[in-house]
Amino acid sequence: MDNDIVWMHDLLEEMSRNIVRQECLDDPGKRSRLWDYEDIHKMLKRNKGTEALKAMDIVSTYNEQQVVCYNPEAFSKMDNLKYLRIYGILRVPTHLPNDLRILDWILYPSKYLQSSFQLVELVQLCLQQSKIEQLWTGIKELSLDCTAVVELIKNLPENLWIIKGLEIHDLNKADIEELPSSIEHLADLTSLTLRYCENLVSLPNTVCSLKLLKSLDLFGCLNFRLQSLTYLHLSDFDLTSIPNDIACLSSLEHLNLSGNHFVSLPKSMSQLSNLRRLHLEGCTRLQSLENVPSTTDIVIANNCILLWGLLELQFYTFRSDHSHLNFQCVNCFKLVSYNQGSNNMLQGQSGKLPDIFDIIIPEGHFPKWFEHESVSLELQEQVPYGCDELMGIELCIGFSIPKVSYTSKDFLLTCWIKVNGFESSTSPIRSSFRTNYGVVSSHHLCQLYLSPHYFNAQWGENFRQIDGNGSNKIEIRISASHNLWVRKVGIHYDINNDSASKGDSLRWPATLG
Repeated sequence: MDNDIVWMHDLLEEMSRNIVRQECLDDPGKRSRLWDYEDIHKMLKRNKGTEALKAMDIVSTYNEQQVVCYNPEAFSKMDNLKYLRIYGILRVPTHLPNDLRILDWILYPSKYLQSSFQLVELVQLCLQQSKIEQLWTGIKELSLDCTAVVELIKNLPENLWIIKGLEIHDLNKADIEELPSSIEHLADLTSLTLRYCENLVSLPNTVCSLKLLKSLDLFGCLNFRLQSLTYLHLSDFDLTSIPNDIACLSSLEHLNLSGNHFVSLPKSMSQLSNLRRLHLEGCTRLQSLENVPSTTDIVIANNCILLWGLLELQFYTFRSDHSHLNFQCVNCFKLVSYNQGSNNMLQGQSGKLPDIFDIIIPEGHFPKWFEHESVSLELQEQVPYGCDELMGIELCIGFSIPKVSYTSKDFLLTCWIKVNGFESSTSPIRSSFRTNYGVVSSHHLCQLYLSPHYFNAQWGENFRQIDGNGSNKIEIRISASHNLWVRKVGIHYDINNDSASKGDSLRWPATLG
């Protein structure tokens, strides 16, 4: 299985074809599937199709030099035909089976589909490199449950709205400059793919009427201007700056700007109040994460090699439902000096951060504020009782990638934490990352902060269940995917008690095992 394509071994394919041939050796029209040009040519010329035929592919053995003459009523007897793929060798028939579910017609020769085509069961319509201008002449509604693909055409049909129920519209490589305004009538459309539509310059204002539209893919649309959506994919777009009017994308939730060449994010970007996920991978000139909206849950900035500063969390206003904040800064080597500075990124942030905050950054030296370190993947800590409130736990996991795993792209760290035997309902915590623009070739750190809210309302109760020595037992276990090597684990407690102001830290002796 690869990209939704099921691949078959050549021997298995030939065996299957032999089985189909045995269905009727002398009369191809009585078989369930046809793919051989000679068999198809004889059947269509003599109008010998039958109800037995379910699938026909006139592509794989097509010869451009051959001219086909066939009976225009040739499809009239194929009542059970479900799949039909044609490579431009047929003139338009007078009839197509009503039960047809997939029609893939490359180089369709007419400017419109025949009004006699009912196609009430159709779920996929592909008209690549066709001359189509109108789907049908006159008024006709087609209930298309899934997908329409219209590739490499000059003019998108203006009466596209007649495809009632269309949810996914794939216009890969279409040679169009704009979409028809009638697209507003595709009320059920949820996904629109316009990859490599190199002449596309804009979308009609009517696209804003598509209330269910969630995904727009504009990869490779070099002349396109931004529009308002919830999902915007602009990776490898050769952008040297992000326009200030990006703030008008008020409903944007997922923004992918990976592989571009801008130096900073515009101030207006902080106004994207619905943004949840921001991809900045491979933006090799990006220097700062300033202006990332405070609503964002995930910021992926791997291989931003000039990135030197992270967010000032003390000025970060989190949403009330913000339970997990994740920053990925793999191979952002200028952050090493930032991390080795005297200031802990989380210092003074107790009570302000989400339930879980984790960040992956390159390692210079293991941070000095993690005093209790271990090379073991299991730690047991005895924390003296008497603390009014444990403000949070910070973990630091040092890891590297073995050379044999340099070709890997997906990595995973998993952490289990117990307090006096109690494990949170959201445990374990998983921190995963993927590298699309380079290999991880040096030591890195995964720093993880857990607030008291992570352990739910039972945190305080369980923290007070002391043992006979008047201590609390905290157990930590780490595991890693096979392509990661965990080098060191450190722990730090943020304690508020009678002798320390809120937010200050006390460090207690640890038993590392």
